[in-house]
Amino acid sequence: MSAVPVQAQDLSLYAEPPDGWTYSYNGDAAASEEEASLDGTWSHNNGSDAWDSSVIGEGAPGGASALDDGGEAFLRMQDSGDPRDFDIADPSNRKVSFYRDLGFEGAHADNGGNFSEEFKPLRDGVTLNFRARLPTPSTGGPLDQIHSGDMKDVPDVGDGGTIHDSGKGMFGIHEADTEDPDADKSGKISFSLGLTTDEQNGSPEMDGLIMNSKSGPDVSGDVEAGEGIEQNLVPVENLTEWHEFWITVIRDDSDEEATHKVLVYKDGSIEPETFFVTAGTGQDNDSDYLWLSLGATPQSAAVDIDFYRVAAGVVEPSLPSDPNIAISRASGLGQVATVPAAHSGLINVRNTGESKVLTLSNFTLAGSSPDNWTLDAMPSTIAVGQADQINYTFNSLGQTGAFTATLTFETDDPDSPTVTINLSASVINTTGPGGHYSLDDNANAEDPVIVDITGYDRPGNYVPGEGTVTFGQNALATGTAATVGGGGSFTIPARGFGDITNYSATFWVNLSELPGELGALVSRAGANDSNPDVSLLVITDGALTWLVPDAPVDPFIFTTETKLSIGTPYHLAIVAEGNHDKVSVYLNGELIGSGEALGEANPDETGLFFFGSYGPLFTTGTYDDLQIYTRALPASDIAFLAANPGGVLKAEEPDSDGDGLTDAEEVALMTDPVKPDTDGDGLSDFEELRDYSTDPLLVDSDGDGREDGAEIAAGFDPNRST
Repeated sequence: MSAVPVQAQDLSLYAEPPDGWTYSYNGDAAASEEEASLDGTWSHNNGSDAWDSSVIGEGAPGGASALDDGGEAFLRMQDSGDPRDFDIADPSNRKVSFYRDLGFEGAHADNGGNFSEEFKPLRDGVTLNFRARLPTPSTGGPLDQIHSGDMKDVPDVGDGGTIHDSGKGMFGIHEADTEDPDADKSGKISFSLGLTTDEQNGSPEMDGLIMNSKSGPDVSGDVEAGEGIEQNLVPVENLTEWHEFWITVIRDDSDEEATHKVLVYKDGSIEPETFFVTAGTGQDNDSDYLWLSLGATPQSAAVDIDFYRVAAGVVEPSLPSDPNIAISRASGLGQVATVPAAHSGLINVRNTGESKVLTLSNFTLAGSSPDNWTLDAMPSTIAVGQADQINYTFNSLGQTGAFTATLTFETDDPDSPTVTINLSASVINTTGPGGHYSLDDNANAEDPVIVDITGYDRPGNYVPGEGTVTFGQNALATGTAATVGGGGSFTIPARGFGDITNYSATFWVNLSELPGELGALVSRAGANDSNPDVSLLVITDGALTWLVPDAPVDPFIFTTETKLSIGTPYHLAIVAEGNHDKVSVYLNGELIGSGEALGEANPDETGLFFFGSYGPLFTTGTYDDLQIYTRALPASDIAFLAANPGGVLKAEEPDSDGDGLTDAEEVALMTDPVKPDTDGDGLSDFEELRDYSTDPLLVDSDGDGREDGAEIAAGFDPNRST
């Protein structure tokens, strides 16, 4: 039986419309200023509602963030309330709105509908489908405090919104048609999730989906007023959990007080609730668009959005075939680090059928690198309406580059008897530090560990000895620093780095006094050796000298003309090549001394790095930002570190498939980082995104039956079906 690939999709309870969605936003493209917003097709420069590109939990309160819930990506939006009386949040995201032109021009009905040449969503009918919830601290992820007299926490019972400003809410659609004689029936219709209680702010209970009122577009400009809430409300329990809504909107004159009829289906039901609404009068521009919006002064609000879709015309919902398998997009790990070597991944699988249990069996892995992948957990059955996970582990096995595998399994879904899912990962060739010790620790005698912030887990130790080590000092680079004196030191286990015959050690130092004779700045020694194998010392006048105690003639191999001064921060770097065959010393990015045949570390016992003292040779001063690289750095890299306190050297972002998009960009876009043409339509992912604005995940972006690449080759527009 041949394999039938299942396109990844967000876990909708409803079947896709017969003609597909006119537009679909899946909540999993990170909001960024460079992309304009969301998936790069939305506007956010909306006057008082403009988003300043802040993400929630960073910068000004409020904003928009791409987050993750059990492997499923979603968008979180938050309005933090009105900050204008508070210096701490000016500016901030008091209101947040994203707008997107629907591009309905030229849309026609193929099913006998009476659409005009230029389709109008509120005139000719429109269908919306979204999955959302109200975020609270208990549902996880960042939430900023809100403004209300003083900054206060977001209430755990939820934080709802209403319809305001002539029909504006969380999810909305707008039609501007000033030339239509029925232009009063265009305007704004929107929908908001509301969850408040009498105890919270004195309003009537309002748990559910709110929309425009029948007698007017505004349910309420202020949630505390509460007027008209009962009129157009779809009650929903537990709005802090995910709920899916399928909504159709059509002009209707059967109720003389209203302009439109709205049918609302929720959570897989195909029996609608019917409402009559009045379109708002606000017309901000001359196009038809949908929006995601927050902010109804003086409220604050927040919403999580898993997906938001729109289709031209009124489309009644239907349920998928029974049983029916739906696969999430979480089948690629994207770009991962070399350490740790093992990384866990998951694939969400859901049975969206109506009555039958879904059965899965015969899981197999194949492909170019199947040995790097292991299946950890595979469900055998999934009940109706339930989801489960396929858990897997990727292990780079010490290698770098692009890795792919194919997961195949069988189901009793009649439409997808065999499912094939592509697994992929791109492993970074790490060129950053092998150990990075920011010395921001609050260590004490009971906790002598110095944290390694690389993730390699190569911790060091501080050793007071006969002297002192004091943390929490003023930073020389970033964070805080630590002062040593009288023999106190920081030790890093060189043996943890393996056989590092080439290495570079960099750090910031500010001496508070010069030694009476010799003071050790950094040394490398065998663990059981009473003398260092090599050391960089400061002498009484501030000059630096390289010491090799076992040298056959003069142990002081070279001494620098440049001298350190008391009370001045310096960036120092030692670059050793060929197990100390050559050593170079840099001060503030400039080479100040070097020599050859300068001693070697014991190859069988690579021992420790000592910063601050070795034996009786000690310095008194402050250290910060110790970094050890497992390679000899060139002068340009040393200069970069000296000019960027606290910075680290990083690899260029890899482009595993060579299509012009980095692996990180492809992960954000959900394209395949190891396949130049993800959808196989003859256009590379880069060409689709940068040159033609087509969808790199769709073979036929405009749905006219011709592949995007074929349309380009024939001179047609792949984004227009007519």
